[in-house]
Amino acid sequence: MPTSVLMEELDAFTYREMIGRGAPVIVPVGATEQHGPHLPLQTDVLLAKAMSTRLAEAVDGVVAAPVVYGYKSQQRSGGGNHLAGTTSLDATTLIAIARTLTLEFARHGARQVVFLNGHFENYQFLYEGVELATTELKQRGEDVSAILLSYWDFV
Repeated sequence: MPTSVLMEELDAFTYREMIGRGAPVIVPVGATEQHGPHLPLQTDVLLAKAMSTRLAEAVDGVVAAPVVYGYKSQQRSGGGNHLAGTTSLDATTLIAIARTLTLEFARHGARQVVFLNGHFENYQFLYEGVELATTELKQRGEDVSAILLSYWDFV
């Protein structure tokens, strides 16, 4: 059994073995944005990665490196770009990232991919990217399932 569930700490052979045993790949997705004077800019990333790690430990999964940028925050929703540090992606880019990561993990042999979202505004764009990828994989005859979770739905 590997000593870590974090892909960034695994060698290629251990990773391949875990995927071969059916380990789901869990992709934490957050945002780099202000949260006021009391929290770090990557709060969303840190929470998504922590939840992903706990999930991977419970289901013998692998945690991919987190997506650290997200869709722009809505003004006055706790986010927004009125304080320094908020760095956002546009919708097209986030959709492409979700699609590409799903296809790449499928290429590695993963049959289950989980995007664990930690930034509310990401949801629809992650969903679109995952749907594009799974449709493409299905057309190729590949049996890969991908789901999208937001950690606040189950805490």
